[in-house]
Amino acid sequence: MDKNLVKNIFFGGLIVLLGLIPAFFGLFRISISHLVQLGVNIDQVYLLLITPCIALIIATFRIMVGLNVTSIIVPSILVACCFLLGPILTGIIFIGSAVTALFIKYLLNELHLHFSVKMPIIVNLVFILILLLAPLLIANYQISSITLPSISIIIITLALITEKFLSFKMTQSGLLTDFKNLFKTSLFSLAIYLFLGGGLFSFHWTVIKDFIIFFPEIISVCVILNLLIGRYTGLRISELIRFRDLIFKK
Repeated sequence: MDKNLVKNIFFGGLIVLLGLIPAFFGLFRISISHLVQLGVNIDQVYLLLITPCIALIIATFRIMVGLNVTSIIVPSILVACCFLLGPILTGIIFIGSAVTALFIKYLLNELHLHFSVKMPIIVNLVFILILLLAPLLIANYQISSITLPSISIIIITLALITEKFLSFKMTQSGLLTDFKNLFKTSLFSLAIYLFLGGGLFSFHWTVIKDFIIFFPEIISVCVILNLLIGRYTGLRISELIRFRDLIFKK
């Protein structure tokens, strides 16, 4: 038997075992029970549970569908912030920060500065903008599930992922391409948020949320699914659509 195959089976099985042990002994349910007893809101517990699911969804769409979004970090944080601040406030802060940063980036390109200097300047100016707008934004959106100090941390996080967004999408193809990437990332994050039980206006679908809360062992299933998706070598759905005439040619 091939040594590489044996090694892959061994380490793959070890990873699956490590992921299944907490579920097998009911450790997830015990931990959630203790958190609720300590006064942690069930919605905040749910946010902890869905974080691996968010990463799985993003990885699936990148590998099997071919959706080119900015890393896994940016959409994951955006979805989490949507659950904490709401999608409208999150969208205003992130899109406003990103648009501002994109314009500043192209202005700084004319100065021929080092990349390591450009990003601190961009972050500084974005923080100035958010500091000026934050009181107005928070005052106009009802936020009852978290405290004001927590809101400050969340807003800081949203501003900082602007740098991560730019570092992944420092393209040379023009401002329009960067705006398309921004729109695609924002729309994809909103879709994940709604799929996982988030509310927007009158829409609120809670099937997935109820299932994950009642079956927190889904976290272990995510480990197995990630291993399977990581071994996928077939065509992506976007490639099937793009080359459909050639693939299905009679």
